[in-house]
Amino acid sequence: MCSYDAGLASGFIPDYRRRSMSKTFYRKLVDSHTVMQLDEDNVLLYADLHLMNEYTSPQAFARLDERGLKVLYPGQNVATVSHIIPTHADKFRIIHDADSALQASNLKRNCDRAWHPPVRHERPVAGHRACDRA
Repeated sequence: MCSYDAGLASGFIPDYRRRSMSKTFYRKLVDSHTVMQLDEDNVLLYADLHLMNEYTSPQAFARLDERGLKVLYPGQNVATVSHIIPTHADKFRIIHDADSALQASNLKRNCDRAWHPPVRHERPVAGHRACDRA
């Protein structure tokens, strides 16, 4: 028996602490965002903010197109070119690699169609995580 369980069993941990300590932050988050229990080990969660990048978003947009669906809450999506953006401190960071440039232009095209602008990377920054909203 771990010390926490021993404290519960002995009555050493007061009732108010037992109630607040009974669930982890993770468990509270999952419980409050569960839409449906899929099976014994998996749940469908509702996410109120969706972050996307140039690598995985093409598949998501393609699936929406295949099913004839639109982005449900466009204002709750943030898209950024985060893996392929050059990190040098020039005023305009140009992506010279053709495959990478295609990924970036596809993200912009998909975002324009879905009515949410991608994050712009036109200011000089120290790394790819710092950016401005369009």
